[in-house]
This record gives sequence, structure tokens and C-alpha cells, in this order.
Amino acid sequence: MRLTVLSLNIWNYQRDWAARRERIAALIRDCAPDVAALQEVRRDPRYAFGRDQATQLARRTGLRRVYAPAMRYWRVPRTEEGLAILTPHTILRHIVVPLCWDGRDRFDPNRRIALHATLALPGGVPLDCWVTHLNQRPPIQDASAARLGAAIAACDTPLPPLLMGDFNAEPPARAITLLRESGLQDMWPAAAPNYPGNTYPAESPRGRIDYLFAAPGWDVVHMERVGVGGRMLSDHCGLLAVLANPDAVIASSPQGSDA
Repeated sequence: MRLTVLSLNIWNYQRDWAARRERIAALIRDCAPDVAALQEVRRDPRYAFGRDQATQLARRTGLRRVYAPAMRYWRVPRTEEGLAILTPHTILRHIVVPLCWDGRDRFDPNRRIALHATLALPGGVPLDCWVTHLNQRPPIQDASAARLGAAIAACDTPLPPLLMGDFNAEPPARAITLLRESGLQDMWPAAAPNYPGNTYPAESPRGRIDYLFAAPGWDVVHMERVGVGGRMLSDHCGLLAVLANPDAVIASSPQGSDA
């Protein structure tokens, strides 16, 4: 079986969201992902009648969505920011896993979470998908990575789980090492071992801080960055990948109802 996966930090409402929203929606429609994992998803009453950005994109792409706020800002107007997963498949269940944060850290006082959604692929085969946006520096970042790795290792579904998002860490960082040591594979080196794959900033990427990880069992057929320079999707490049699991066979069946 094959899966198409997209991960993108959508940069909340920065820099002409109306135009970027249409470009992101067009990308999603064109690549038709099984999973689109989004970070920096805002709900703000000043925009789109208070609908969160995942709902706005779901309406433009015809996908189901689950959104989870990580941080609520208790100012007027009250806004929140979090994570989302868009998919054409039925969302069987989802949970929010709190990660580590330090509200006294002036550099990064934001609450951090992971969003875990179980999707029903055609034939009813469940797939565990995780998306996160890690703290900006250790040691909190490392503690979050360790907690996340342990939670994913505890998944017990037939297909190996996937993890994607903005990790705010370069490949040598301890947080990334911890995730690899938990048994997850960084899929970019598997796809392009001789190419750095930098993702930030999108206008002229100099660092790789956005990742797709997979538990053993998935092979990468194709992987690329999207939104590099030109007409920006975000301040981050997105990651678009096609994965294959040669041991998994799923039957074709009609889509279920929304979660």
C-alpha cells in the first residue's frame, strides 16, 4: 500500500493569509494527501467569523479535519493556536498529549502538545498519525521529544505510526536523536541522503527543522519540499512524501462519515 503525506507549518495569520490560504488549499487539492499535518493553526475571532484555519482549509479541500489548541492567549480578542490533521479518511478517534513547557521562559512560554489521530484507511485498517510543534530550545525540547517517543512506541495498530511537524531542531540536536533512538526513522535522509533538505526560512532555507518520521515498515518512494521561495505558502517549507508499506494490503471501500 501507498500513502501520500503532507506536513506544513502554516504560519498562523501572518503575511496575507487570504492569499496563502488559497495557495495551501490548491496544494492540498493537487497532491491529494491521505494525511495533511498542520502546525501553527490559529483560531481568532477577527478572521473568518472565528473559524479555525484548519476548518477554513477543510472547507476548501473537502477533507475531514481535527483541530486541537495548544495555547490560549487570554487577551482581547481571545485567540488560540494549535495543531490539526486533514484527511479524506474517517477519523476514528483523536487524543491530545501534553508535552513539556515553561511559562516563565520569556523566549518560548508557549504550551506544547502532540495531536494523535487514528484514521480508518480503506478497508477499515487503522493508521496512527501524530503531529507536533516542539519547544524552541532544550532542555524542555528534549523532554518533550522523549515523552513523544515513548507515547508513539506504545501505539498498537497494524500499520507503523507516522510523526510529522515542526521540531525547531536541526538533525544533530538531542531532541532529534532521542526520536531516532525511540525507533523512528527520519525519512528525509532515506529519500535524499546527499541533499540537506533545509526547510526554514522558506524564502531561502538554511536549516532543516521540519520532519517526517515513520516507525519501521514504511519505505519512502518520493519526498520533496514544497513552498520553497517564490509565492510563499508559509515561512516554512512543507514536506510532501509518498510512502510505501510492502507488507500491508488494504481493500478499496467507500469513505465513512466525518468524525
